[in-house]
Formats: sequence, C-alpha cells, structure tokens
Amino acid sequence: MSKYLFYNYLITTIRTLHKQPVFSAIKILSLTLGLVCALLVLAHVQYIYSFDKRFPNWQSIYRVVSSNIDRDYIGVSDPFVKTLPQEYAQIQHIARVRPASAPFSRVTDNSNEASINSFVWVDPAIISLFSLEFVRGDSSTALAEINSIVLSETFARKYFGEEDALGQILAFDDRADLTVTGVMRDLPANTSLRIEAMISADTGYQINPAEFMNFTSFGASTTTQTFFSVSNQAEADIIANDLDNFLDRHINDASFSGQRNLRVLLEPLSDVYLSPRNELSTDEYNLRGGTVGANIFYGLIIFALLILLTSCVNYANLSMSQLQQRGREIGVRKAVGANQEQIVVQFLLETLTITLIALILAAPLIQAAVPVYTNLTNTAFTVDDMLQSDRLPWMLLFVLATGLLSGLLPALTTARIQPSNIVKGATLRGKLSRSIRASITVFQFSLSGTLVILAVGTVFLIDHLNELEIGFNRYNLVVLDHGFTLAQRRDNYQGWDETNSALNNELAQHPGILNVAESTVAPPNTGWSNPWRRLHWPENRTPLTNTIGVDENFIETMQLQLIAGRALTQDFPADFMEGEYGDTERIYGAVVSRSALDDFELGTPEEALDEILYWSGFYTYRIVGVVEDFRFAGGLEDSDRSASILWATNQPGFFTILRIDPSQREAALAHIDSVWEQHRPGTPVSRRFFEQTYDQLIYERTNGINKASLFAAFITICIAAMGLYALAVYATQRRIKEVGVRKTLGATSLSIVGLLSWDFIKPVAMACVVSWITGYLAVSYFYAQFYSYPEIPIGVYIAIAAGTVLLATFTVAVQCFLAANTNPVQSLRCE
Repeated sequence: MSKYLFYNYLITTIRTLHKQPVFSAIKILSLTLGLVCALLVLAHVQYIYSFDKRFPNWQSIYRVVSSNIDRDYIGVSDPFVKTLPQEYAQIQHIARVRPASAPFSRVTDNSNEASINSFVWVDPAIISLFSLEFVRGDSSTALAEINSIVLSETFARKYFGEEDALGQILAFDDRADLTVTGVMRDLPANTSLRIEAMISADTGYQINPAEFMNFTSFGASTTTQTFFSVSNQAEADIIANDLDNFLDRHINDASFSGQRNLRVLLEPLSDVYLSPRNELSTDEYNLRGGTVGANIFYGLIIFALLILLTSCVNYANLSMSQLQQRGREIGVRKAVGANQEQIVVQFLLETLTITLIALILAAPLIQAAVPVYTNLTNTAFTVDDMLQSDRLPWMLLFVLATGLLSGLLPALTTARIQPSNIVKGATLRGKLSRSIRASITVFQFSLSGTLVILAVGTVFLIDHLNELEIGFNRYNLVVLDHGFTLAQRRDNYQGWDETNSALNNELAQHPGILNVAESTVAPPNTGWSNPWRRLHWPENRTPLTNTIGVDENFIETMQLQLIAGRALTQDFPADFMEGEYGDTERIYGAVVSRSALDDFELGTPEEALDEILYWSGFYTYRIVGVVEDFRFAGGLEDSDRSASILWATNQPGFFTILRIDPSQREAALAHIDSVWEQHRPGTPVSRRFFEQTYDQLIYERTNGINKASLFAAFITICIAAMGLYALAVYATQRRIKEVGVRKTLGATSLSIVGLLSWDFIKPVAMACVVSWITGYLAVSYFYAQFYSYPEIPIGVYIAIAAGTVLLATFTVAVQCFLAANTNPVQSLRCE
C-alpha cells in the first residue's frame, strides 16, 4: 500500500469521525473502557506468571509435595531431605523451609522490648539453591555457625534502623542470642515464600528437642517445605518417575500400614504460587496464592475478556448499522476500481485508528486505576512494570488484535456489498441485519445481567455466612495466642505448663471473664489432621480426621451442644493425657461430633458411647460424649476437614480461649493484657476476637469477586446502553418518514414511542431470560467453594430483569420521544 493511499484512507477516517460524532464518541469510549480493563488484567497476568522467576535458576527448582488419600500437602517429612540426594545424584542442592514466628528483641543496655516477627528455619543450602543476594556478610558461610541468623533488609531496618546489622545480637524468644551473620536483599513481591529472616535448622536442633525437623518417619505430617534443584527438566522427570519406587524402598508396611496411600510428587517452582495445595496454607504455612487467589485471578481474566469482547462487539454492531449511510462511498470506490481487499484494508485501518485513539485516552485512566486495582487484587505491579521492554510488545500486539477483532466483521461485510445493491439501497437491511443486531444486543445485556446476578449473589452469600448457625456461640470469644511452637513446648514442657496454669487461673478471677479454656488450635483453624480407626477395623483403614486437643472447660466455653454422654471433666482424670507423650497402654477420653458417627459407622449418638478409637496406631480413646456438629470456619469450611474429635489433654495448650461478658468488655481486655504482661514480660500480647477474624475471612473470600463482578457489570451495562442508544439514533433517523406518516394519520406521540421502543426492548427481554440461566450457573459455581450458601429468591432475578428492561427503555425512549415529537411536515419534507 502506497503512502498516498494510506494518507487517503486516514483522511477518510477523520472525516467519517467528524461527520458522525455520536457514533464515533460511543465507539471510542466503549473501546477505551474495554482496553483499560483488559490491559490492567493483562498486566496482572504477566505479574502472576512472573512469580518466582526472578531467581536465576527458577526453571531447575522443584518443590517436593505429597498426597495421602483425599488430602494434598505442601511438604514431605524430614527424612526426604537426607535420603533423596543419596539416591538421586541429579540433585544439586536440597533444602527445607519451615515458617515460624517468635518474639525477637535487640540486645542492648537500654531496652529488651520484644516484637513478634515471622522467620523461617532453613537448611544452609537454601542460599545456594535460590541464589539469594547478600548486601552484607558472606553468603557461603552465613548460616554455617550455630546461633546465627540472616536478616532481610526490611527486618534489619526494623530492629537496627540505619546501623550496620552485621555482627549485632538479637534475643530469640529469651532462649538464645543470635548473631546477625548476613543481610540479604529483600525478595521481590512476586515470590511465593516470605523470607524475612533465616535461622539454620542446626540452631533449631540445639534449642529444641531432637524431634525438631528431624522426624524419622517418611509419613510424618509436617509444615516443612522441601525444595531441590537439578540441571534440567529431564533429570527432574527421572526422579519424579521413580518416586513411587522410592517410597516402596523406604516405607515398611508393618510400621506404616495406616498411611500406605502416601504419594510424593514434584511441583515446579513456577507452579507453586497458584498451587491448589496452598488453599488451607495461606496463613498457617506463610504462603501467598492458592486456590482462592487462583479463582479470583481466573475470574478477573474472564471478566476482562468479556468486557473487551463487549466493546469489540459493540463497535462491530455500530459499524454495521452505518453501512447504509456509507453506501455511496463504497459504491464510488468500487466503481473506480477498488477491489475487496482494498475495501477491507480501508475499514481495518479505520478501526485501528479508532483503537489507537482509544488507547491514548486509556493511558491516563490506566495510570489512575493501577493503585486501586493492585490494592483490590493484592498485587504489586506498577505502570513502569507494564512498560518494561519485555512486556510492552505484548501489550501493543494485544491492542492490535483488539482493533482487528473489532473491525474484521464490518470490513468483510462491507467489502462484499455489490454496487447494484448500493444503488437499490439494500446494503444490509432485512431480517438478516435485524437478527445480527438483535443477537449482539442479547449478548451484551445477558452478559451484564449475569454479572449483576453474580454480584447480588455475593451480597446474599455474605449475609448468609454472617447469620449462619455454626454450632457454637461465636460472639464475645477472645482467642489468646501463646506464640510458641510444638517444638518449644516439648523443650520446656514443665515451664510452659506452670506458666499457662498460673496465667489461666488468674485470668478466670475477673468477673468480666466468664469462661477460660485451653486447646491445641483455635477457631477458625479446624484442627490437626491425623489417621484414626475403630477397634476391629483393619490397620490400613484409617480415615484422616481433624482433631483438637482440649481441656475440661473447652466444651462449656465454646458452648457446644452435648447430645449424648458427658463432657470431658476432671471428675474422670483418666480421660486426660498427661505430659507431651501419653501412655500407649491407657485409654483416654474423647468427645466426637455428629458427623463422626457416619465417618466411623458408629450408629446413633447413644450407640457411639464407649466405642474405642485408635489415633495413629499409638493412642487409644473411648468415646464419652457426642456433640452437635460445629464449624470453626463457618460456611468457609471444607466439610471434609471439619474438626470431629475432641481429645482430652492436660498438655499446655497453644491457645487460651476466653468468653467475656460484653457489658464488661473493656475491663476484661485490660485484665487480659495486665495478666499477660505479668506472666510473659517483654512478649507482646497476641489476642483477637473470633467474630472479627471470621468477618475478615468472609471479606477476604468474597470481597474480590464482589467488587470485580460489580465493576464488570457496571462497565458492560454502560457499553451496552451506549450501543443501544446509538442504534436507537440510527433507527429513528431511518424511520423518520414513517413517523411523519403515522402522525399525519393521527398517531399519538406515546404510541409512536412505544412502537419504536419495542423493537429494542424485545432483544433486551430475551437477554434477561438468558442471564437468568447463565447467572444461576455462575452463582452456583462460585457457591460451590463454600460449605453453606443461600438460595437466591426468584424475585431477585425478576427485579434484576425489570431493572435491565427499564434501563434499556429509558435509554431508547429519549431518542424515540424526540423523533415522535418532530413536526411531521418537516419530517416528510426532509425525507
């Protein structure tokens, strides 16, 4: 194509935009909105797929994960880290990462105030494995010595300000003084692991008992993640294909019969962030992403593509409705020798020009929207990231594809029009034309209606989850986190026991504190998952069951409903396990939930009493009571992972749960803080109200989809309404003579408005019916992530449909009213 022809096409495009300002403005605005949404999500996609790719050898790093029966885990037990490199020479580096938190304080002469901070226990090979960059210290020896710690830049500034942290001393939970041997550069936001500080596992062995990160069983459950690197994918495939044989060589059926369904798999580092295994690990295992994040991420992609598709379809619809007006131009071009290819090129160039204008208008909107979008989606990309040299070409290609998609159908349709049809005025009239425009209108409004239904469904879900009966009284519960790990409790069992007992006894003295209980986990955590089986069941029949260790006050404090038997009580001291490790010859007491009756085929609540259950093949429990089902995570809970066994223990709990008198709330909280400071001086109190935690969980699980669907619905409705208005303008202009004749024959303005409007309302009404179906399916898919969800009343669907029809009626009625009130003499004269 010559530059003169290109210039001619460009001038024609500008003139067309100038001659039809309403149509041109609507085309440009709809494409602008579509591009803003699509480019933001494209940047989001690029951000997500950049996760963990800042590490130089990310393609060679794998996470070792496991599955057992119907459960998936992010880690494997400790023996793997020693045995895998012995059997597979392909492994270059292997290391474990175990998240934790503890009070740290700077050792100075002036202050020993502590603050709780996250850190990770690691094997020193982690530094070479991930090629971590140090800004101070020697990376090759930083974790070689016992009682050494490596800090991130942020962690170092938190405790040492602008001072040089290297060589400084940090007190670790009053149990060890750690020397800062290195400061590493902060990891970028788009990494799966949060590493604020690293302490070697060898230090952990010294501080904690031998069991710390040193379990001997290949099937032991653990929160430790194991990563290793190889030279290439082929070597990883060799290891992955042999892992079943590896388990056969190392798992003895006699000692591990209850867990023989164990499978070990390799997960590429690039898949870790969106791994479904992270779903229940987001907080507890210090990971980001997981199934919830993935669902929102993919939902945003779908929303953005639908909005962009709506913009493109709207453009095509408006362009095809203008073909009659541009018939002469097309006829002249064809008469002077223009072929179909040239006509197609002209109209595609026109579309690309309009798309370029839309992109220019979208640029400032994107700049303003990025902070809002990243805050909503918990991402960390910027406009500068979008303009990076490796990403900009993809975005420009995406814009080019948008222009081609928008203009292809109008261009091909225009190029095929015969000059003889142009003379007859039959470029694109008749049933086919009306069917195409009606179909596009149905698509646009059905999409809008679907998104509105999804947004309204989310609101109903939030109300339902807040009002759901979850089996215990969720209000006025304060959860006090003691902040120590299982290993810490093993290390100083007697000390923790005495401290906890004294603390809890003093807490209970305040009149504003109604009940005090201890437990191994606290809501919304649903307990530890372990294999249990009934007496006389075969040893390999051990369903994984979530359990909680509790004291005698737990059932009363949580206000669980006892339906058979008795609660756990010190009136029966044999119920309670003493010490860290119980007696395998004794029979302890347990209370089960109603759902456990089905899981273990126990019959009725009364029949279940005195039945015997085995825990992990070691401990024996007699069922002394049955309670109604309770959901510590409410409607967010996976029913297969609900706590269903409460086992009695005198061990010091990880959590103290208090029920307070709401009328003495402030006094009770002040008493809690005072008692904590008395028994745990220098360690900040960590307490929370359960209902606030529960509300926050609901917000996190629903807020993203709620805002996204509302925003997408608003944008698509705006685009569809603008398109409908433009079509109304076009249709009334075409039928101006018909309007004049009808008015001359006595038709009222109202009847003419109704006549003209009905042609537009019919496809909108059909779109409402379609949106009922698609909206119901979308809501059902979203609700499937929750244990309990509401039924949306049929009246809601009808109200949404009525609102959509009213919006469409108002949109076209304004233009129809103007046409109906035109002087018929003037209309006929103009025609």
